Amino acid sequence: MVEEGMRGRFSDRVYTIIRMLFGLLFIWASWDKILDPAGFARVIYNYRVLPDLLIHPSAIILPWLEMGCGVLLVVGRMTRGSLVILNSLLLFFRAGLGLGLYRGLDIECGCFSLGSKGEKVAWQTLTRDAVLLGLGLSLMLSEYKRRPAR
Repeated sequence: MVEEGMRGRFSDRVYTIIRMLFGLLFIWASWDKILDPAGFARVIYNYRVLPDLLIHPSAIILPWLEMGCGVLLVVGRMTRGSLVILNSLLLFFRAGLGLGLYRGLDIECGCFSLGSKGEKVAWQTLTRDAVLLGLGLSLMLSEYKRRPAR
């Protein structure tokens, strides 16, 4: 009985640490985009997946959405909704990366930094986003197991 309680506390701590790190990752990812929305709009445009009308609103809204959900995960509030949003974004980002690779576009990822320090879209970025999506889905599953829907 004591062993089960210790295991529960350990898994709660591990979950909390991973949830907070996942949130911090999205805070970090949003930072350059928030500081340079025009640069992020250029990155979005280069993917050639959105109509021109949606590029600038997306360049403004998406980074703040990443930041807000990241902060909520770090502080442990509205975690379910934040995880649903971030996993959805990862799924869409992954689709955009895959489409860019498929079409042979030589473009900047725009994932964590913009400009000359930004990384190019490559199989490594697609793989990294798959790992992040797996982590995000695992967190979401853990969240639902920890507190079943009411």
